[in-house]
Amino acid sequence: MLEFEFNGHKSSEFGVIISEIQENDTMLSRNIILGQKNKYHDCENNFGTTYDSNYSFNIKLLKNPCKILHADISKQITNVINGEASVEQGLLIFDHGNLLPNISIEKNNANTDERYLDFPDEYYKDLDHNIFSLDGTDYFTSNDVRKINAWLTSPQFPRLFRFLQNGYFKEDIEYFVTVTSIETENIGKPYSLSFTITCDSPYGYTPEIVKEFNISVIDRDSVESFFNNTDCREEYIYPLIYINPYDDGKLIIKNRSDQNKTLTISNLKKNNSFYIDCSKYKIYKKQENGEKIPIPFSQFSLTPNMYWPRLVFGRNIFNFDGTAIIKIIYREPRKAGVFA
Repeated sequence: MLEFEFNGHKSSEFGVIISEIQENDTMLSRNIILGQKNKYHDCENNFGTTYDSNYSFNIKLLKNPCKILHADISKQITNVINGEASVEQGLLIFDHGNLLPNISIEKNNANTDERYLDFPDEYYKDLDHNIFSLDGTDYFTSNDVRKINAWLTSPQFPRLFRFLQNGYFKEDIEYFVTVTSIETENIGKPYSLSFTITCDSPYGYTPEIVKEFNISVIDRDSVESFFNNTDCREEYIYPLIYINPYDDGKLIIKNRSDQNKTLTISNLKKNNSFYIDCSKYKIYKKQENGEKIPIPFSQFSLTPNMYWPRLVFGRNIFNFDGTAIIKIIYREPRKAGVFA
């Protein structure tokens, strides 16, 4: 069964699985940027390429047919009493891995440790055969559709999407997507929901890669290196750089793999951490509540035409002159498409 996660929630929380992935044939489409022919030049000047559109695909959702659970009720109650079950985000989780959404554990008597399971009305219950399912139907009710649509269509901006338990992917690949349309197949009532997933780029990404360097006094002018295995081999990756200075002073960052280009940051204050967002050409400080506060370039004696550190394909060799904790955070593009 193919499941997925979107915006921090898994499809299992909503009792659905992906039955089919559609409209995923066009993995990439590019357009060549050309000049014009004239009587002196039969061959146009070539100025590179641009992607025609971002990657998109459709997923078709069905109710999970394995939501029907066969179990010994007395054993489940015994598990609850013995503390072998836990409640996490509305799920009752037993030691053998079964998940029962939205089932509460109630005390039978306030003066005893006896417990019983309270199944909501939407559960179909066959006590004679110990069979429990969400509603005993394979179609979506209006409440089901509301909950799923609210989950998938509320975000106004791209959110993280990834497949779970998909044998096609040999490494984790994540997508930042917006759900742009919804369709249904129905026989009087909807039994299948289809969503168009539109990515924020023509490809997916690896999970965040973090390279951390602890530069102390004895490590000054140290050399650090790591490999960038991007699928865009003639393009740069502009990372997020976290800096927490150990001392007042300055820090020099040189990428020897990028023509020895150098960034010098002055007027650093001890333990006054900040981020450099090299992709957006901004520097900011993150508050405890997660809010980003922009920092003017002048605070570090920088100018808008400064060198923004970037990663080339292959080995990146950095020199750090200064004392600080430095984290280089980035994602590598992955042009693998989406298949089941």
